[in-house]
Amino acid sequence: MNEIILKQLSGVSLIDGNNITAGRSPSAHAFFHHNHRLRPADRVMSIPDMQKQSGMTLVVSLVILIALTILGVTSMQSTRTEISMAGNLRESGLAFNAAEAGLSNGESFAATAISKSVFADPTKGLYSSTDEDPDYFADATWVAAQTATTSLPHVIEQPKFIIKYLGDRSQNEAAAVNIGGYGSGQPGRTVSNFRITAKAFGQTGNSARYVQSYSGKEY
Repeated sequence: MNEIILKQLSGVSLIDGNNITAGRSPSAHAFFHHNHRLRPADRVMSIPDMQKQSGMTLVVSLVILIALTILGVTSMQSTRTEISMAGNLRESGLAFNAAEAGLSNGESFAATAISKSVFADPTKGLYSSTDEDPDYFADATWVAAQTATTSLPHVIEQPKFIIKYLGDRSQNEAAAVNIGGYGSGQPGRTVSNFRITAKAFGQTGNSARYVQSYSGKEY
């Protein structure tokens, strides 16, 4: 149909949108205008409409930007928390392993002591059965404690230990009685008991771990 219209209107030229020249019939002139009138969908968007569209785009962009910012901040905080947890776990593991090494060193010290009389010097972290129990959580208590003979890496200092002699315990109470040598032949064993407490730090020294064990030796 467009082909037919164009053939019918050949030689027609549009001068100002209202006048037609080149001598075609008024019906053709009206038909041309009728079929070439702009439809609403073809009209150029007005300035107020453009401003409304621009405002909506800005709002949507800001909402997306805020959502992305919140997501990024949350991810950063989560990462920092995980790193802190991993560091604390590593610190705790180092301190615990060091404390176990100190405890083992203290048990060896008690096992190789030649006499119970060695455990009567609190200034060296060695307490007798008559000495009061020290405050293990006081820093001053550990100033005079024994330092373990270890060479542990990644710790702020080598572990320390304190030994307290708790007294003797016999399988046969008569075995501890020796009057004029008569008690030496009694059956049963007499064991000297010790409590060993160790303290150690990790790499930073921000927290300490305490471990404790009991040991016995027959002199």
